[in-house]
Amino acid sequence: MDRLTIKEIDDAIVHLDFSSVSCKDSSRSVIVWAPNGTGKSSIVRALREIGSRSIQIADCEENKLEFVKMNKKLSIALNLNRLADLENDKNVAASSINAKKRLKDLGITSKAIVSQVFPGQAWSPSANEDIIPKFRKDAAIALSERLSVKDLRFYAHHRKELIEIRSLKDAAGQLKDRFISDAIDLLSKGVAEDDRICPICHARLETTLKEVLRQRKNELSKMESGLLVEYGRQRPDLSADQVATQLEEMTMVGATDEELVSLCLLESIQDADKTDEYVRVYCKANEEINRLRREADDYYANLRDSVESVERVFKGVFSAESVELNEDEKSLEIVLPRPVNEYSSGEINLMLTTVRIHAFLASDKSTLVFDDPLSSLDKANQYNTMFQFVRAARERERQLVIFTHNMDCISIANNQAPGSFDYFVMERLGKKMVINSIPIDFFSKSAVDSAFLDGAYADGSLCAGSIVTYAKARIKEQGSAEQITDEGYVIDYVVNSAERESRESDAHSLHEVYHYRFSHTDLDTGLSNDTLVKDIDEFEYLFLDQEDFITRSVQKIYLLTALRVWIEKEIYRYCPELDKSNPLPIGRLIREAMKQWKGPKTVTREYLNSLKVMLNHNAHYGAQAAPFDYAVNLSSDELCRKILEVKAVFGQ
Repeated sequence: MDRLTIKEIDDAIVHLDFSSVSCKDSSRSVIVWAPNGTGKSSIVRALREIGSRSIQIADCEENKLEFVKMNKKLSIALNLNRLADLENDKNVAASSINAKKRLKDLGITSKAIVSQVFPGQAWSPSANEDIIPKFRKDAAIALSERLSVKDLRFYAHHRKELIEIRSLKDAAGQLKDRFISDAIDLLSKGVAEDDRICPICHARLETTLKEVLRQRKNELSKMESGLLVEYGRQRPDLSADQVATQLEEMTMVGATDEELVSLCLLESIQDADKTDEYVRVYCKANEEINRLRREADDYYANLRDSVESVERVFKGVFSAESVELNEDEKSLEIVLPRPVNEYSSGEINLMLTTVRIHAFLASDKSTLVFDDPLSSLDKANQYNTMFQFVRAARERERQLVIFTHNMDCISIANNQAPGSFDYFVMERLGKKMVINSIPIDFFSKSAVDSAFLDGAYADGSLCAGSIVTYAKARIKEQGSAEQITDEGYVIDYVVNSAERESRESDAHSLHEVYHYRFSHTDLDTGLSNDTLVKDIDEFEYLFLDQEDFITRSVQKIYLLTALRVWIEKEIYRYCPELDKSNPLPIGRLIREAMKQWKGPKTVTREYLNSLKVMLNHNAHYGAQAAPFDYAVNLSSDELCRKILEVKAVFGQ
């Protein structure tokens, strides 16, 4: 996608602001990861509405119902549904113009007659594609001002003779037409019998000048006499003088081929505008039909390159009965051993993704936008699906743009084919949209400390663990926590929360920082649970305003950590009789608190239990790791709303 596309998206989605999004023009494939609620689905819908000819949209969930209807036989083919509509538009327009009848009424019924009326041309009077595009309204109107429609048939069939008469008259010195015979008589009397030099142009003639003039006069007289008789027969409504005058005027018409064919297609000059519109519809439909047919031929030729890859998936994974090209239908057809709806959701997604990718590669589209390709897939099929994208990105010079809320999409792509994709993170800060590229050195630096979170993530993956590891490495390189966040202590709280279980001395003291039975400060680190509580007490919606992905992610983890401590303090505040001698697992703490709750009635056991998944507050130290990924996968807006909601429920 380029800058123009971003501008169109900004115009199409009024509730989001993309004005600060910078997008370099690039043909490289990209994966855009975004937390739920960020607006990626709105972007995909906007791209579909914009309808760019260069972009193809694929959405597993939206396409699945249509896919299932294929039953056992799947087909990869160019969508030619519009062809029938275009053919209908073309036929309706052609029928309204009725070129064949117009020409027949004028006696133009064969190629031979066409070549007489239009010298050098040999199109068939019944071939609409040859005739209709020749129509020009302005040309028809211009000719109608020089030639009566009543005389059109006569003029068309005698156009050659009329042109010759004009030529013969011009050859005599372009004298006035009504005196040309007298002029020739006078000229002949002044020329010697054997004179071969033209007194006008001084050219030497093959025969005597008198003989030439005599021949010209005879030809002119004979031709005019024949035309006068023929024209008089066709126009009995005219007198002899009118016939002569009209015929004389017709020799002056000098219609071009374009003018004549245009006027021939009109029943009357009053039909010019209507016919012009029909011609426009016909030509536009015909052009699109021809384009689609050429595209279908090119598409089918490209499909041949996909047979092996499609076979590898459908025969290797699904034991397809056949994978064969169908030249008549210009398609690649796959026959499965059972109907599509009898396969699992993950298997259907893999089939659909394979079909959509190869349909795109066979097309003339430059970009494939895929929304959530890993939706509903188990781990094995996530790898199988991403492998299809990786192959497409590496083998063909096409751009894939994958929107996903699954971090594994980037992790798998990076593990299978490092360098094949550019990776971006999309975030929503209020109405403002922010798109960051994941740093080029992210995967190398985030793998430096493999012991972080006690092996909770794999090297080369994108997750909360790798993000915090990268933040640590960047701080070490830059020498200051201040450069990773506006408030340097944030990263310290996040890192120590994750690593407190591996602390060699007095781990319990650091552990107490992340609970709140009482105010506590760890002497070694200077970290205090009061700081965490204070930041939630003073929390404002725009706290998460950092545009840097790493910084923003660390802030999210910090806020979720602080919220957990804040809730525990509130519970003990409203339940002063709770035993504070030992920290309790969150489930037991909630049960005991609700037995003696003295706080706001809006705080219920059901509500507190709904926060357990988010907070995962347990007695053992390593339990903190799980909420890290939860925090990173929340959009900034969603996390801010959640914090404000919790405070409101507790009466704050």
